[in-house]
Amino acid sequence: MRRVIDGDTLDVVIDLGLGQRAFPRLRLRGVDTPELYTGAGRRAREFVEARLAVDDMIVVATRRTDTYGRYLGDVRYLGGSSDAGQVVAKGVYLNRELLEEGLARRYLG
Repeated sequence: MRRVIDGDTLDVVIDLGLGQRAFPRLRLRGVDTPELYTGAGRRAREFVEARLAVDDMIVVATRRTDTYGRYLGDVRYLGGSSDAGQVVAKGVYLNRELLEEGLARRYLG
C-alpha cells in the first residue's frame, strides 16, 4: 500500500508479476466513511492507517471500477504475514471491520 487517502480510499501498489506493478486508486466496496473535514472522517482514516501500517501485504479482490475510475475492492490484511494465501484464509476483512467499529456506513452505490 502506498497511502491512505481517507477512510474508504487507498492508493495501492499491485504486484502484477514478472516485475510489473500497477498503482491504482482503490475505493473500499460497500462502505462509506465520513469526509475528512469532520472528526469522524479523520478517525476513520487514522483507523485504516493504523491497521495497514505494519503489514507488508494486503490482499485486494476487485471486479470493476466506480464512476470516478477507482477500483471497488475488498481488502484483507493479516499482521506480520507476507503470504497471500494466509492473508486470504485468516486475514481481517477491513471493509467489515470499519462497519463493526462504527466508522463507516453501508454504501450500495
